[in-house]
Amino acid sequence: MTVQLDDAFLDDLGLGNASPEKKEAFKQQIVETLEARVGTRLTENLSDEEVDEFDNTMKESRDSEVSAEEWIKAHNPDYEAIVESELLQLKNELQANMTAILGASSAQ
Repeated sequence: MTVQLDDAFLDDLGLGNASPEKKEAFKQQIVETLEARVGTRLTENLSDEEVDEFDNTMKESRDSEVSAEEWIKAHNPDYEAIVESELLQLKNELQANMTAILGASSAQ
């Protein structure tokens, strides 16, 4: 999944004044959460055989020109819409809870 989280995205969350290190940590966490959510949504539409095939494609894509993203798009034509939907939902959740999130991250 190729999602670019830019400074404008982080500004919308209220992270415009965060340190570069904190911004990078938030970006990484957001991407990991998004990947998990999208993965869950995508596998809901796949058979067990297709999940196994995708797992094999992922393993092969690390060592060859096989593109896991191309496989996903072929088996889930609404892949990009799912990514956009999940990103928007995650952004809304983060905005609603940013005070608590920032409080927890500053306590670390």
